[in-house]
Amino acid sequence: MVALWMEERPLDLLAGAMWEGLEAVLAGAKQRGLRLGVVSDYPAEKKLEVMGLRGYFETVVTAQDAEVQRFKPDARSLEVALHRLNTRPEDALYIGDRPEVDAEAARRAGVACAILDPEGRQSNGDWLVFSSYPELGNVIRGERREH
Repeated sequence: MVALWMEERPLDLLAGAMWEGLEAVLAGAKQRGLRLGVVSDYPAEKKLEVMGLRGYFETVVTAQDAEVQRFKPDARSLEVALHRLNTRPEDALYIGDRPEVDAEAARRAGVACAILDPEGRQSNGDWLVFSSYPELGNVIRGERREH
């Protein structure tokens, strides 16, 4: 029942719940040659497929993976993703939406972090804050704005 209601039933709702500009940012990042991965506490493959986004990512790492077996803010899932992407922590940017979980996991992994927050709350200095994916896209294109 948990799998049905947590993993299967929500799939039909995902496409309509995507953040505006997400796919454009992913396409722009891939065009620039950036290597992309997903790090999630929960199974993500089917969700990405339903949203039409799976092709943008070289790897998908979840807490259920045999080499992870722990939830964020533990850094293990980010470490596994970095290893799979053959990327050093100092060359990566982790994008999340929960400072207490995502920014903390990034800090523990030694990775820079951007938190997407439509309310635009300020960072404590440990992460960047963006209110939308188009705003984040500006940074990826090198049109960084100070926050």
